[in-house]
Amino acid sequence: MCRPERLANAKVFRPTAEAPAYSAEELKEMTEDLFWSAALSIIASYAQMFQCLRALDKQFEFGLNLPATIATFRAGCILQGYLLSPMTKAFEKDPNLPSLMNAFDKELTQNFGRFKRCMANVLSKTNAAVPVMAASMNYILTMHSENVPSAQCVALQRDVFGRHGFKRLDKDGDFNAQWKELQ
Repeated sequence: MCRPERLANAKVFRPTAEAPAYSAEELKEMTEDLFWSAALSIIASYAQMFQCLRALDKQFEFGLNLPATIATFRAGCILQGYLLSPMTKAFEKDPNLPSLMNAFDKELTQNFGRFKRCMANVLSKTNAAVPVMAASMNYILTMHSENVPSAQCVALQRDVFGRHGFKRLDKDGDFNAQWKELQ
């Protein structure tokens, strides 16, 4: 980030953050939440990468073999990690697995609430920006939704910005809302 710009901006607006005291039990729980937030972020990142590789293979037909691709990571790539074995097994078991995240359904089901709680705590109690974790959480939410709430939020922003209208899930047609003027 551009330091002079950040310093100038900080004189105009400085977000506030709590400095709460936590018990040992709360810290232990928050640490576990942070672990699962990082783990699920990593799984989501790998899932996105493999979907990108699949899209490239579909276009350029280079004969993608995901288990073999993962094996190259073990050969010294920076992407080495404990998740490589379960990933390999998942794609060996089902080469057409819709998303790598489905191979970690147990972890997602049991710990996605921790991820959401961690993000809520970070956003409400600190001034830390966590764009990668937020993007990973949004990717997980989007890729496991029948309707895409983020698309609805974009429609909302467009309508507030320029009265572009929006669709509703409960009614057919195009709609506009009456918003306050921003300026």
